[in-house]
Amino acid sequence: MICGRLNAAHADLIDLVTRLVEHQTWAISGIRSPEHWLTCFAGVSPATARDLVRIATRSTELPALQREVHSGRLSFGQAAVVAAHTPAGYDETVVQLAVHATVPQLRRALVKYDFTEQPDNPDTPDTPPPPPDAFSVAAQPAELAMWFERDRFHLTYTAPADIGALVQQALTEAKDALFLATTTGASSKDEGRRVRMADAMEQLAVRSLQIGTTDIAGRGDKFRIYLHLDTTGHGWLHKRGALPRHLLRK
Repeated sequence: MICGRLNAAHADLIDLVTRLVEHQTWAISGIRSPEHWLTCFAGVSPATARDLVRIATRSTELPALQREVHSGRLSFGQAAVVAAHTPAGYDETVVQLAVHATVPQLRRALVKYDFTEQPDNPDTPDTPPPPPDAFSVAAQPAELAMWFERDRFHLTYTAPADIGALVQQALTEAKDALFLATTTGASSKDEGRRVRMADAMEQLAVRSLQIGTTDIAGRGDKFRIYLHLDTTGHGWLHKRGALPRHLLRK
């Protein structure tokens, strides 16, 4: 019963987003997109906002998805996976699977599913699946944002699936190389240290700036990082604020 009420509430929220996009009522001062509007006024995460907009904008071309969302048989998580991976014309078959599958099971199945077979509509047996929507989230170019806040560096990155797979493999390789280094030739203080994907990101950055390997025409000097220390025990990062004590000791 509780899950049914939650699904019904999500259906109401999707209806709101549908009207929001259709009438462009999200376009007010300072708001960049429907997703941005949702993060500001609905208090949802950027990922949830993207899922809500995707479900809402695809509701007309995926009628079976819309029907089962409003019936309460599909949860928001299940609907998000269906909307992300199902071409128009195949939603009836996919929804029949979705109502009996968990979100991880559904994601694994749809990523590998061959949608080149005949769609659900028998009146158009020779109609191929439509090309990817140029305005869909999946087709947008890669985006990266970086900033410093409260003595921390922040980075967000989104990209199409093929570029994301490339980045993921590069990070996986760097993580594997770090793991091998810590288990074969590392110092005693590094023994037993768990290698994380975040460490792999640092490793990629170090590789890119290593003088003698990628240094071309003095480019290593051009991109050096300068840490300034004074005689009173204070320090700061070049063109940034003061360094916290733990970084000064490091």
